[in-house]
Amino acid sequence: WTYRPPRYDDTSQSQYGLLCLWAAYQMGMEIPVEAVEQAAIWHVRTQYSGGGWSYRPPLNLDPTPVTDSRHTQITHSMSVAGAGSLYVCYHLLGFAPEEQETDSNLPPALTKVVGAEEQQGRALQPQTVTRATLTPAISPANGWFANNLNFETKWWTHYYMYGLERYMSFRELVERKPEKEPDWYNQGVEFLRRTQRSDGSWQT
Repeated sequence: WTYRPPRYDDTSQSQYGLLCLWAAYQMGMEIPVEAVEQAAIWHVRTQYSGGGWSYRPPLNLDPTPVTDSRHTQITHSMSVAGAGSLYVCYHLLGFAPEEQETDSNLPPALTKVVGAEEQQGRALQPQTVTRATLTPAISPANGWFANNLNFETKWWTHYYMYGLERYMSFRELVERKPEKEPDWYNQGVEFLRRTQRSDGSWQT
């Protein structure tokens, strides 16, 4: 996805296209599986070898002239956009582990059985993309953040923080590994406290 008129695809707009599809699907609307699969493949192809993303694809994929050199550099804001979008695709295409519903009123030895009719439509039926298509891209993306998670970024810091929350939320949704006190969240709170101006605002 990108702006109109389309000149090139970009990682920033694509995250919202996928987020819209995900939100629509959660509300019971029909969405085209082909769009999700094409977006998944695009994000795999545009990921840099180190695990991050830029605003625009690498020049060997997009020969359109670049007017802003920042657009082809790996940034925190676009890396969270790319990684978060991959997790959205992963979830929509049904590659996440099945969700097990628990009932606190049941003894530990018992689990709630969900009927087949309740499970229908919980995920799209992929035609071309498999779990093996996305996993090799998700692993280095998580590795990139393991090595680069900080809030002293050069550009678009608060946009990055907004995307980081979405990336981590979808990662938790897919991996089923919730954290009570996520370190990234606490670091972000401390950064906002430290950088808030006396009038209550923040510098962009």
